[in-house]
Order: sequence, then C-alpha cells, then structure tokens
Amino acid sequence: MSALYQVGIVGAGFGGIIAAIELLKSGRHSFIIFEKAGDIGGVWRNNIYPGCGCDVRSDFYSIKSQPNPNWSEHFSQRKEILDYLDHVVEKQQLKKYIRFNTEVGEARFLPAEGCWQITDQHFSTCKVKILILATGPFRLPQIPKPDGIEKFKGTSFHSANWDNNLKLESLNVAVIGTGSSSAQIVPAIAGKVKNLYVFQRSPAWVLPKWNGRSSKIKIAAYRRFPALQKISRELNYWFLEWIGLLFFSKRFMHRLITWLAKNKLSKEVKDPLTRQLLTPTYAVGCKRIILSDDFYPAFNLPHVKLITGAIQSVDEHSIVVDNTKFKVDVIVFATGFKVADIEQYIRIIGLEGAELGNQWEQSKPKAFLGINVAGYPNLCFQLGPNSGLYHSSVLHVIESQMVYILQYVALLESRGDHAVIDVKADRQQAYNNQIDHELTKTVWNGCHSWYLNKRGENVVLYPHLTWHYRKHTRKIDPSDYKIITSYKIAEQEMLTSRF
Repeated sequence: MSALYQVGIVGAGFGGIIAAIELLKSGRHSFIIFEKAGDIGGVWRNNIYPGCGCDVRSDFYSIKSQPNPNWSEHFSQRKEILDYLDHVVEKQQLKKYIRFNTEVGEARFLPAEGCWQITDQHFSTCKVKILILATGPFRLPQIPKPDGIEKFKGTSFHSANWDNNLKLESLNVAVIGTGSSSAQIVPAIAGKVKNLYVFQRSPAWVLPKWNGRSSKIKIAAYRRFPALQKISRELNYWFLEWIGLLFFSKRFMHRLITWLAKNKLSKEVKDPLTRQLLTPTYAVGCKRIILSDDFYPAFNLPHVKLITGAIQSVDEHSIVVDNTKFKVDVIVFATGFKVADIEQYIRIIGLEGAELGNQWEQSKPKAFLGINVAGYPNLCFQLGPNSGLYHSSVLHVIESQMVYILQYVALLESRGDHAVIDVKADRQQAYNNQIDHELTKTVWNGCHSWYLNKRGENVVLYPHLTWHYRKHTRKIDPSDYKIITSYKIAEQEMLTSRF
C-alpha cells in the first residue's frame, strides 16, 4: 500500500512551519503536519509565564523568507512572536495541512511498503513516505522533586505550566532556579509580590540585552526598503558569529565577555554579598549565558532575597534551606527542560524492530549531521543530536537543515516510488567521532550543564560556528547513503542468499 502522504511533519512550531514553507516553495503539496495541541506555536504557545521573550534579536529570530518589518522591540516578547507565526501560517495557508489535537505516540517504519506508519493517541494510523521530526528541544519540563513537596499546601508548578489566573499580589513567592526563564520571571513579578525568594543552585553569567522599542522611523524604513532589514539581519548574524568565538577557547573573547559580565554585575547589584553570590566560578560560556537588562536590579529591592543553600525539604508552608524556613505561598520551578535525554522523542521503530529510544539509552545519541540516523530510513530530524546552538538563532540551523532535507527528499523521489534511503552506519560513526573530538576543544569540555545527558555526554551542541554547519548541509552527497529501490526485492534476495 502506498503512503498516504509524501511527507509527514511532527510539530507545528517554528520548525514544522519552516519545513512546510520550504516544501511548498519546492512545489511539493503532499504533506501533513501532526500537532498535539489545538494551535500552532510550540514553545511560544506553551510558555505563557510573565516576561517570556526571546534572547535573539527579532530581525534575526524570524523566518528568512518571511521578514516582519513591524517588530515593536529589538527582542520580541512571546505574544508578538506568536502573532508573527499566526500571520505566517495564515499568509501561507498552512492550516489546511495541519492535523490539530493529534499527538504522535509512535512512528514505525514498514520495510515492505517503504514508508512510516504514524500512530496517534487515539490509535488512528497514517502513512507517510518521509518523516520529519520537528518537535523542538524544549518540550518536556525538568521538574525536581524536593523532599516533602507532596506536603506543600500552596501552589507549585513549572514555569512552562504557568496559570495566568493566579494572582501573586500579597503572596510570598519562591522561584527555584536562576537560568533563562528565571531571569525573565523574577523582574516581571518582583513588583507584584509580597516577598520573592530566588533559590540558586549555581549563578549564571549575565550580559546586557540592550533591548528597546523600535522607532517609527525604523519600522517605516523597513516597510519601504526591505533590503535594510536584510542588512540588519546579516549584521546580527555576523555579530553573533563573532561572539561565538568565545566557546572555542579564544582567550581575547573570554577576557572581553568576562569583563563585560562582571562590570555589569558590579554596577547593577548594590549589596556586596549578593554580588559575590551572583558571581559564577566556572568559565564564561560553560553554561547558557543570560541576556537581561533587569534581572540584576531586581535583587536591589528589599523584599527580593537570593537563597544559595541546597534545599533540604519542603513542608506544608515553607521551603527549608540550612535549617531555615522560608514561608512561601507559591513555588515556581524555573528549572528548564529535558533537552539532552531521549525522553523528549516519540517512540520510533526502525529496521528489524530497533527502537531508537532504547538504542540511544544504551549508547550516545548519534545522527549524521544531526539529521539522519542509520537504521531509520526516510527519517529526518530537525535539531537532532549535536546540531543545537549556544550563541545564535536556532532558526538559522533549522533553515540549513531544510536545505539539506529537500535534497534528501529529491534524492529519494528520483529513485522511484518504492525506494528508501538510509545513511551508512560507518559515515555516521565517522561524523560523530569528529564531533566528539571537536567538542574537546570547546569551553564545554569537562563542564556540567544541561547540554549533557545522564552519562555526562554533550549530545546537544554543535562544536563550530553556524557558517560551518551551513557549509556542510549545503549539498547532499549520495555516497553517504544506502539507496534501496525496493525493500521487497532486497528482502527476497536476502532470503535467497541464505539457502
């Protein structure tokens, strides 16, 4: 039986939308997008916490083929980003390709038919020739379970599950974590609450964001002369590439960024002890760098307290640290997501019944270019293992991957209706050996962060600048793949050779 659709896409966030746009631009209309929620947007739909926004400038954090001259700020807030995505989807008429409220539970490759069978939460099935996983890395919240949390009688939740009906006025609020989400939440709620306790496991390096409103003149100029926005985008890109040198043991960049971060801290936090507690002891760049103009100043407010001891326990009304009780009414876990572990992926069954989750549980997650995995034909990842970023717009990587994926699709189509292509295992291994070697030269080597999986392996980041990745994904090399024109014939030849 032939596949019902040529391409299936899992996820209707930025990645899925970019994939759909590129398929349409290439003249391909036989595709479907599976979206578990009732609307588009992915991480920008889900994260509604106060202050939620992007730490990449708006001109660059947008789809290259879909510029928006109307960004109201240099760094956009989530609602404006979501409005932008809604506009793009409406303009490209993509909703007719999206199957909403459809959560993919399993994707199983059917060798005899050369396609993937998709099974949703209602056990309904759909077949697609090629599968693109665009689920994004920030799907599953990382929620710690401090001793006694089940006894807490107040309200507790992860930042990704924020309740906008919750009134924080006159309440004692605890924010656990001092990462990117916390740096946005803390200043956004500091002026509303009675007391705000910020629980820090380790401090983060914080750099200026230099955010501001877009002037009417700038917006008018972008509308009238679109080339100006393209130039701005290009300048943003190369500036971030320059910043990216920090991660590759460039001493000048380390000294510059460290000085900038420490200078910011000394100017913005008045209390010497608080400044000391907010000063990281690890190399800048080891963990995610925060961009913020208002995180540090929040600690100058008399009712905002930084707590640095380990949480011992939680009781009915308090969090206990170093035998001291901090009475709280609300606990917000601003503790990030499960990015480096295989739980973020759906159940994927490849050749000979191999299950990708089990395979990656037993050995380091590996993919060729972060896109294809040996033993799982006709399958493409967006932001797969070691293709993530640390300094630039992740959309740039997704767009690079789609350039490659479209060539992958074309290669498959050129070999007939029953063809399948599978990356060669030795090519995948050689590529990952090189990635592992290059990672040893970076600032992340020997550093504990959420880039690491449970075994301490960096399975998230690409150890080069983005221009390097774009260069390697610009053109597909068919010799990297096994191309089988008919799995039925291949199986018959295999059986015949055994007798």
